[in-house]
Amino acid sequence: SPNRSLIESSLTEIGVQTESPVANLERHCHELESELERVREKILSILTERRACSEENCALKLKLHLLMKHSVDNAKTDEDVSNEIATLSNHLNIHNEKNTTKLPENSFKCLESALNDQESALEKQMECLMCTTNKENNTSEVNKLREENELLAKRCGELETSLELMRIEYEKTEDYWESKLEEERRLFEMDQQQSDEKFAELEAKILEYSAELNAEESKRPMLPPIEEDFLEKQFTDLEDEFRNYKIESTKELAEKEEEIRQLKQNIEILKTSRIVDVKDEEVQTNSFETTKYASKYKHTTNSTKDMRYHWQKNGICWCGRGKIQDKLKSDIENLIQRKQVLINQITNLQANAQEYLYCF
Repeated sequence: SPNRSLIESSLTEIGVQTESPVANLERHCHELESELERVREKILSILTERRACSEENCALKLKLHLLMKHSVDNAKTDEDVSNEIATLSNHLNIHNEKNTTKLPENSFKCLESALNDQESALEKQMECLMCTTNKENNTSEVNKLREENELLAKRCGELETSLELMRIEYEKTEDYWESKLEEERRLFEMDQQQSDEKFAELEAKILEYSAELNAEESKRPMLPPIEEDFLEKQFTDLEDEFRNYKIESTKELAEKEEEIRQLKQNIEILKTSRIVDVKDEEVQTNSFETTKYASKYKHTTNSTKDMRYHWQKNGICWCGRGKIQDKLKSDIENLIQRKQVLINQITNLQANAQEYLYCF
């Protein structure tokens, strides 16, 4: 492709170099053709004038003939006839002189042959001029073209040799890749055959293992059937468990409330015992007041005496009743906290049971 572009560029340069003399010759040819057209137009005008003159001559000759005939018939005088014939002959001579001055030849055929000869001479002259200009102008260009042609011929020879080498290399590579493809195809077929054999062996082993497993499963006992109401049973078990837990928690709460009630009673008894002690002192100071309120606090004094006896029996000092009161208060607070924890657990269990029911 680069050599071809080089050839085209060289040819275009040659065409540009040879364009100027050819253009000059063509312009000269056009000028000669225009002159030839003008000459032809002049010749046509001369021919038309000659035809008109010949017609006029014929008319004059006819008139002369008629006059001569008329003169013979009318017997005119010789002088009048000779005068008319002289005038007519003079007129004809004038026209002939005009025609001879305009046309150097005597006939139309001679004129046409002369024109043809002139045209052929002009053409020959033009051809000779073109040949001479071409010979003069194209000698250097021909030499350049010959040199370029030799270079191009050498380049073409080199390209042909390189093309031949490329063809040989292409054939070699084609043979190599054909052999390579054949070898790869053979290896692929061998691998495919080996993989098919391995797959067949694996399939046979799988069938053997499946047969053995089926035989072992037939010997094994059947699995127990899964009950359909398993979820319902599980739900009922959860409900029973929740119910039992609720009952236990309520019992525990009742017991704790009973303990709290008893402790509150003990606290009230302690408070009343303090009041009784104060009242006993007042009774000792004021006997009238003791007699008045003796019946009222009889039961309370008996209860305080029983409590004192109970504490003395258990080894508790009556003097440390304040500490015991604080301990009872702390126990009551602990029981109240445990009660609150149990209530929270019961509410959480109820919420979980409701969510479980909503899911099912």
